[in-house]
Amino acid sequence: MMNIQPIHTDADLERAFARMEQLWTAEEGSEEADELEVLSILIEKYEDEHYPIGPSDPIEAIKFRMEQLGLTNQDLEPYIGSSGRVSEVLNRKRGLSLNMIRRLHHGLRIPYESLMSDAAAEPERSNCPSTGSRIRQQAGSHGNLNYEAPVGDARAALRLAANYFPCRWQFACKQASHSGSVA
Repeated sequence: MMNIQPIHTDADLERAFARMEQLWTAEEGSEEADELEVLSILIEKYEDEHYPIGPSDPIEAIKFRMEQLGLTNQDLEPYIGSSGRVSEVLNRKRGLSLNMIRRLHHGLRIPYESLMSDAAAEPERSNCPSTGSRIRQQAGSHGNLNYEAPVGDARAALRLAANYFPCRWQFACKQASHSGSVA
């Protein structure tokens, strides 16, 4: 019979871990396996609330993936840019732009969540068609993040960025008749 109680303290957590260890080899479909599953959910909830893990460091995520795949700095050039730019990024002298993040995600399968943190954001300008858009992050501690693209792409980037940065975003469209600078 299961005797499961909520986890409110670290002492409760230790008891839950001890019980979980006893149940670790429970046969699937058994009452003990059910108890193990419920305990794991309670432990995860308690740990998420009391011992949250912050976002990963984007540079460490890149270096970890490089190590996994046996890549060199030169192998990152298609994703980040010139060898000088790769060096600047890996040495934390330059942040990651949205374009770099997108290329690293698609090319090396590094999760967006690992690449998009406060420390990763850096302004980047690209040649934008005369009718284009810019997304500008509007939050003090998060730095500036600019992305210029045709209107359809900018809306997609806005949805992507809004999911990963907990701040307000401003979306501004530029008409071809404007002076040539995107506001």
